[in-house]
Amino acid sequence: MKLTKMFLTSALIGGIAAPAFAATEGSTSTALNLRTGPSEFTESQMVLDANASVSIEGCLEDLTWCKVTADDNTGWVSGDYLTVGEDAQAVAALNADGTEKGPCCMDRI
Repeated sequence: MKLTKMFLTSALIGGIAAPAFAATEGSTSTALNLRTGPSEFTESQMVLDANASVSIEGCLEDLTWCKVTADDNTGWVSGDYLTVGEDAQAVAALNADGTEKGPCCMDRI
């Protein structure tokens, strides 16, 4: 299942009552650059293979970039190319510097 804005948004707000958000497991739908920040203009640390397993730590509120960990490397990937299972756990909405912002608002999507 492709990670869509609707699904990820529901995952973002699904944990509103929880004080902290857990990472959720996902995978890449294509080869992706693992970047140092949430922008195509930041340095690429490595290239993740298609179908690579990742732990999704959180995403920007507009869901364009997600912070992930793969093989002990943490960085940012485009949210458009992540997939998650139907049992995905809630993830945090993040600021561009990677700090938790809180839950995302569905009414803006």
